[in-house]
Amino acid sequence: MKTILLLRKLKALATTVACGAALLTHSATADTTLRVWGLSGPSGEYFAGALKRFEKANPGIAGKFSAYPNEQYKTAIQVGVRSADPPDVYQNWAFERAARMMRDGFAVDIGDFTKELSATALSEYTFKGKLYGVPFDRHGKYMWYNVAYFRDHNLSPPNSFDELIDVCKKIRATDPQMVPIGLGASEPWTIDAYISVFNQKLVPEDVRKADTALSAPADSLFTDLGYIAALQKILDMQSAGCFNDGITALTPEAARSMFANGMCAMHYEGTWCLVVFDNEGLKNGYQGFRLPDFKNQKGSTGAHLIIADGFQVHPITEKRGTRESAIAFLKFILSPQEQAEFAKETKALPSVPAARNYLSDATPIFLWALKDTSEATVEVAHLDTTLDRAISDVYLRGYQDLVNHVKTPEQIMSEVHNEAVLIQKQRNAQQ
Repeated sequence: MKTILLLRKLKALATTVACGAALLTHSATADTTLRVWGLSGPSGEYFAGALKRFEKANPGIAGKFSAYPNEQYKTAIQVGVRSADPPDVYQNWAFERAARMMRDGFAVDIGDFTKELSATALSEYTFKGKLYGVPFDRHGKYMWYNVAYFRDHNLSPPNSFDELIDVCKKIRATDPQMVPIGLGASEPWTIDAYISVFNQKLVPEDVRKADTALSAPADSLFTDLGYIAALQKILDMQSAGCFNDGITALTPEAARSMFANGMCAMHYEGTWCLVVFDNEGLKNGYQGFRLPDFKNQKGSTGAHLIIADGFQVHPITEKRGTRESAIAFLKFILSPQEQAEFAKETKALPSVPAARNYLSDATPIFLWALKDTSEATVEVAHLDTTLDRAISDVYLRGYQDLVNHVKTPEQIMSEVHNEAVLIQKQRNAQQ
């Protein structure tokens, strides 16, 4: 009998130990640390602070923020998401760059954010009918113009591309020393801003979508004549004297300063430069308009170029048990109050329009741009965020050759077509 009782006690003890081991294992794998990666600088400082506020509002969750400079981050995040210790939440640009993370298996569907963001904003991270990220800022690009100069020279903001050309010619005729539009293309993305919008206007939407997705037949990829016409429009502006000399030698920063100091009448730039214009002497002296439409254009009218940054969630959160915390953090930083704090600290346009209710000190032009950008229904993005990187690189290399008259629009689009065919073939082989 004693032997039987001893055996029963040993069995009970073994069961207790086993249960304790199971609890210990669960405790060891449950992770209360939320790892967030992002860019350094003003936005990084904001997110580090936001993560601390999120911790305070959610006892038991510890945040760890890692920040990297812009160019370094582009490499770090590609390595990081593939590492043994990836971030739970990470900053990433919208459209193709976000879609690439989804295709490669490094981003998860985060569910419903319709209460936080507009359908247009959500579309920037929506692929195959699911949401794989959210934007926290949405900069709009405008053609800014010097209000006093336009008034003094009886000029009006143009309503069409032809009128824009006419404004350039009038400025050159009446004031030869004034540059109509400052353009610094030592970094070719400044030209890409124009071409991205021109493509939307001059190429049928279904054609653009098929080319972007590389779903069109190989022999027709990027062969629509609208692509050539879009590149030609830059040359037309150049011929009309719209731009300064030495386009590819001038930096984007120098072009911004040209506008802020009254050395050019207009400048096409993102809303992140409002603080530059204000600090360099043009505060309350400028207004903006979207790039005007063409006569009989193929695409929808009123398109707006928007640059969106956001966050995505890594699949590791399922294993760590941090998915719920990751999504809660995204909803936290998309509250109007946090979006307003983000705008105050970074001078960037938030993605939630209701943030304006908490921005009593914002300038009128900032609030105007926030409202106009949030109301855009036809959105355009830079080609280097919508196209496969190899294809957009061909475009970017071609822009400087275009304005330096080294290559024609036809030659550049031939190179784009050839690269697209190659990338399409590689993707099909991987499927």
